[in-house]
Amino acid sequence: MEMDFGEGAMEQERLAQEAKSAEATSRGKRAPKAKAKQPPKTCFVCPEPCCKGKRWCLSHNRQYDCLYYQAKSKGETATLEQAIINANRAREVFLKFSSDNPSDGKWRRKSLIDWSAFRREFVVARTVRSREGTTPYEYGQWLKRGENIMGWSKEQSKSEWEKYLADESIERDSLGIGNSLRLWLPVVAEKHRDKDRTVLAKVEEGSQQYKNLSEADRDILMKHAGSTAGLGQAESWLRQDASMGEEIIVTPQKRKQSDENEDKDAEIETPEAKRKRLRFEKMTGAALSAFKNTKLELVREKAEALEASLVEARTKLQEASEKLEQETAKDAVMTSYEKTLASCQGLVDEWKKFVAVGDDAEKNREAVAAADQALKEQLATMGDVALVKADAVLHSKTFFKLEAQAMLQLVNAQAVDDTFTRIMKQDAAVVELFSKALKKVGTDVVNYIKQKARNKERASAKEKKAEENKELQKVREHAKAAAAKVKLLKGSAHKVFGIDQTAWNAFVENDGKDFDVAAHLDKPWVLRACEQAKTWRNQGDVTVKLSEFGGVYKKANSFKAEGRAIAAVIAKCGKEAAEALMHKVFPCDDKRLDLSTVKDGELFHSNLWYVGFDNKMAGCWLCPNGAAMIRVLAMGSMNVVAFPVEEVASRVCEKVADPTCDDLIQYILDFAEDADKSIGWAATVKQDDVAFIPQGWIIAEQCNGTTPLVYGVRKSYMLTTEASKTNYGRVIEILRNTGRDVAKMEEFLALYDESDKSKDKDPPADQAVQEGRAAE
Repeated sequence: MEMDFGEGAMEQERLAQEAKSAEATSRGKRAPKAKAKQPPKTCFVCPEPCCKGKRWCLSHNRQYDCLYYQAKSKGETATLEQAIINANRAREVFLKFSSDNPSDGKWRRKSLIDWSAFRREFVVARTVRSREGTTPYEYGQWLKRGENIMGWSKEQSKSEWEKYLADESIERDSLGIGNSLRLWLPVVAEKHRDKDRTVLAKVEEGSQQYKNLSEADRDILMKHAGSTAGLGQAESWLRQDASMGEEIIVTPQKRKQSDENEDKDAEIETPEAKRKRLRFEKMTGAALSAFKNTKLELVREKAEALEASLVEARTKLQEASEKLEQETAKDAVMTSYEKTLASCQGLVDEWKKFVAVGDDAEKNREAVAAADQALKEQLATMGDVALVKADAVLHSKTFFKLEAQAMLQLVNAQAVDDTFTRIMKQDAAVVELFSKALKKVGTDVVNYIKQKARNKERASAKEKKAEENKELQKVREHAKAAAAKVKLLKGSAHKVFGIDQTAWNAFVENDGKDFDVAAHLDKPWVLRACEQAKTWRNQGDVTVKLSEFGGVYKKANSFKAEGRAIAAVIAKCGKEAAEALMHKVFPCDDKRLDLSTVKDGELFHSNLWYVGFDNKMAGCWLCPNGAAMIRVLAMGSMNVVAFPVEEVASRVCEKVADPTCDDLIQYILDFAEDADKSIGWAATVKQDDVAFIPQGWIIAEQCNGTTPLVYGVRKSYMLTTEASKTNYGRVIEILRNTGRDVAKMEEFLALYDESDKSKDKDPPADQAVQEGRAAE
């Protein structure tokens, strides 16, 4: 192999000597025939002699073998030959290998070649920061900042605000108070000169990993890694004051292996426990007997205390049972409590049973097991009521008596103390909790009975208070109605409205279910809070038309003169719904008079009318055309007193020979207190009420003034009853005396003699114009 110019001085000197020797031999005597001994060959990278047949010394040959083995296994032999192509490059490769691979322990024969794949990079950083930011300000906040912090005048603050407001690059929002404007103004300005010293170690791990290293090999490897890190430029900085450096990482030491025979779960004995153990070990003879007798007495006292506590619980349960038996009205809870109380008392009785066996230990254990089993079975009957915890064992009185007796047979003080501790802290504690649970059951039962009694008293008091409020409300309503009536009478001065409604006959009440309308055609009746009427007025088109009529009826001439007005219900504008309502509340088509033979008579029964009143109206008039009338009130309320014309006319005729309509009206309005009130029928008609007035009747009406508008819808009928014929004839007579044209009405009256049948027809056109107005 050719040598490079970078070989050592010794090699140069050796070559020079060989050249001189060759030159001398050629000039002097010839060399002896025997072969001269060759000088030793030195290592390719160091002056050490080479191994036989090798170009490396012993240590470098070992390193080369390791390198070549790894390069061959990974197919990198060409890379290795290129890396050691000359002495200088080979020397660097071997130095790097020695630096990265330890030569002690297991690493002597198998070097850690994978360490050559690690690369470390260290970085020291210095940072200078400049920070800017914005803060949200409302207008008022900005003025306060300028005045209090910056020391600006108000004009300067406003000027700065206007400048920022005009700048479109300033961020803004409307998240202030009341969605006021906020500007994010650049008022945050800070400068930082931070010196950050950062050490970054970038490591690339090779493919080979060693696991389960021995402690010695691990220490060798870690020490080698720390000594050959090669910090370079960062080394001087990293070796500064420890307070400025990073935390030193120390390899944790493995815990020493504990003795295999050592009990890891054994508790460490405290000095107090040790003294107690030694005291128990020394206790024998009379001292042991005294110790056992003392513990025995304590157990017996505890058993007596437990029995007394359970007797007290039994007493509470008995008292609760007695109080529960006194209750007459028992609910499901009380019934459940009865069963629970009976089971709890049975448990106490079962616990108190004591079986005295004797000194036989085996029989004593059997007696205890039987008593505890009986107690367990009794507990199982409690169901969901948990008197003891699921993992606790409830022992009987027999257990405590016999367990205390068994303590006398123990020969070890430590065993006596352990038994005593178990009885007092475990077994007795369960019984104490059991006793508390029993007392709580009795207390809960008593509290429930008391709470139920209190609830009953509260409900009774509340009901009584409601009755009182109801009576008081009636008194208030009566007083309010009386005050309203006085107020109305003060303006109208009609005596008939000053008479109490109870003095008159009451309208017949229509319950809307089994009421026979056909049997009550000659008496007035009222249907209260009719659901059909409520449904009708809440329909869309009906509501609109009623509202329209309510808004204009006060402008009519008849309203200005008499305080009331009418308007026809037009087809396809709510008439169909009103017709359906009338048919439901007055289904008596067979009782209507057949008007088909009279000209335009069929129109009479088909007409429907909106009617409106002044809310302070009070007056008297005949029913429209003297016919029967159904009126549904859509808003407001009014008092109605109805009289049959025949009865009123007979009384007026005692003073006037040929009474007119005005005579009848005046007689009713000035109705005397001592007059016969049996001829009158009274009722208060409210919203959604349906009122029926028979044919040939006269009515006195007074609005209550509870609402600004009073209006509804009405329909008139000609009926076929005998009373309807009589009253209608008297109405014609009164109207004739008054000077009214009664020709059409006389045609209707003549129909009663021609036919007894009534059919569903409509009123005449010329009569429809006059319908709804007061007959004069």
